[in-house]
Formats: sequence, structure tokens, C-alpha cells
Amino acid sequence: MLGFKEFINESYGSLFLVEAVENDSKGKLFEILHAKFMHPKEEFPTHYRDEVTQKSPQETHDSIKKRITPAEYRTIHDHARSSAQHMKAHLKEQGHDPEHITHVAWTSNGESDVAKFTGKDDPHNDSDVMYQFKHPKTGVVKHVGVSLKYGSQKDPNFRNPGLESLQRMTGANTLVSRFTKHKKKISQLGYNESSAEKNHEVWKKEKDSARGKAANDSKLQTTRAMARDMHKALSQKSSNQLRDYIRQIVAAPTQTPVYRLHAHTTHNEAGSKVTHHVDEPTKDIDTHLDQFSEFVMDKPGKGISVTIKGRHKKTGKLVNVLTHGVKGVSGPMMGIAATTRLPGYRTKKKK
Repeated sequence: MLGFKEFINESYGSLFLVEAVENDSKGKLFEILHAKFMHPKEEFPTHYRDEVTQKSPQETHDSIKKRITPAEYRTIHDHARSSAQHMKAHLKEQGHDPEHITHVAWTSNGESDVAKFTGKDDPHNDSDVMYQFKHPKTGVVKHVGVSLKYGSQKDPNFRNPGLESLQRMTGANTLVSRFTKHKKKISQLGYNESSAEKNHEVWKKEKDSARGKAANDSKLQTTRAMARDMHKALSQKSSNQLRDYIRQIVAAPTQTPVYRLHAHTTHNEAGSKVTHHVDEPTKDIDTHLDQFSEFVMDKPGKGISVTIKGRHKKTGKLVNVLTHGVKGVSGPMMGIAATTRLPGYRTKKKK
């Protein structure tokens, strides 16, 4: 999403920016401000805490604000406000009156926070923010979620499935064990602080040392091996199975409606312009996939990405439909997750 040294990690529930703002991010700031502007009183959401720092939404907001320039903050603030305005208009079009919103939650821990807020087990719900509606006459309560994408990239990251989910869905049954082996290597190198975050702080200070390079090399070897395993497993699937896989990864059925809002910026600096693209993945993904007559795996590579191609019905050409990138989170200490991009997928609504 955010172009400079960015890394998105939704397996932990949020977007990580590796630059001046490291474990906190401008993506998180955008999410929290969007939630605030969706609240009927424009208050910070009371739920839930950041999955890494355990800070409240307002504490996370305040921490990030201190670490960016006033111009950067104003840009993100204004983009979040306009995203809320456009989301309210879209919700109204879809029969969800924004005047009936009573609570808003920042669901940074993904499905666990969603379940706390809605009272429903909803394992495929990757909403960053949840809205609660209560009808003023009937008292009926309902929930709607939104997955927020923010930045200048034309093809945003759709989802970061955790390793266990990715292992189950791809059929590559070695992913978790490879990560376990990597963690053991990290420990053998002497990174044995009380948490991954503290290990990361130590590693940052010495990443160019022999030990730091060995840790990073272990991460790279692990992600390359995972990509090979995923390619091998996905290559066993038929065209229809690959289509089902894409749909399940991008738009698995959810208990409550989930929209995706992409706040697409002209660049990643202060003062950038923004347009808002809204779709409902569970409905719109099939329209996109219907453009292709068959799905096949791309040739295996030596890197950390895996690509499914589709044969376009109009041109007969094979084009990239889904690409997974397997990456470490902020270096070798903070975990491994897969990004998911759909080149060429365009939302139906542009606001």
C-alpha cells in the first residue's frame, strides 16, 4: 500500500510501515481516524487495543501523531475524513443508514475483535473497522464491516492470511514447520529476549553484523522455501479449484456484510490527493473472475512470490490474476505473512 519501504501484515491485523514510523503506521492512523469520523459523535473508538503494543486506539493515534510531521498528519486526517464521508454515502445506497450508527470499533486483531464486537464467530471477516447500527424504532441491531486500504499503489494488498490458514488452503503442509525451524535458528543465534518485539529492537541495532545478517538470511531462505512449497501444492489444483482458491482467499463468505474501501493517493507524501474506491468483495470478485476461461499456475521461480494466471476470454492471453508474496514482518523477528494482490482487479464503485 504505502510505497516507501512498506509492509502490510493483516495476519497480525494491521498495516506495518517500515520507515520513520515502524511498528506503528500511517495505515493504522488512517484506520483509527476513519473510525473516529464514522462515530456519531466523532469520538475515538473505544475498542480494541493494538495487537502488538496493546495501546488503545487513541493512545495509538497519539503515538503515531508524535512521530510524523504536522503536514503528514493533516493529509492523513483529511483523507480519513473524506473516506468516512464516502463510506457513509455508500452505506446509505446499500440500505444501511449511517444516521443509525451507534458504535464504531477498531478491530485491529481481525476476527477475534470482530467476534467480541458482534457476538458472532466470523473467521473470514478481516474488517479493520466495524460499525454497529441500531434502528431507532424497532431497536434491531446489525453490524457492517470495512477493510481499509490506504496508499498510492494501484493494486492494493487484499489479505494477509496467517500461516496456518495459508497452509490449510493451499495444501502446502510444511509452512508452519518451516517457520518453527526459522524461530529455532533465531534462538540459536542468541536472540532470546522476552518477546519478538524486543528481539527486533536488538536486531535493528546490529542488522549489518554477522549475526544480524545470519538471522535475515534464515528468514529469506524460509520465505523462498515456503513459496516453493505453495507453488508445488497449488500446481496440483485444477482450473476450477484455483478459481475457488482465489475466491476463498479474497472474498470468503462472512456473517456480516464487509466492504472494502481503497483510499488511493496520488503519492505518499504530505499534500497528496485521494480518490475512494468501494466494493463488496463477496459479490464483485465473481464478476472479475468471469473474465477468464481457465486458471493455471505460473512457472516456479526462485523468489518469494507465487502467481496464478488466467486466460482472458477476449484476448486469449495468460495474465496474472493473483500473486502471493511471502515476507518477513519488519525483518526476521516479527513473523512471516503472505501478501495477496489481484493485478487488474478494479472496484465497481469510484467515489
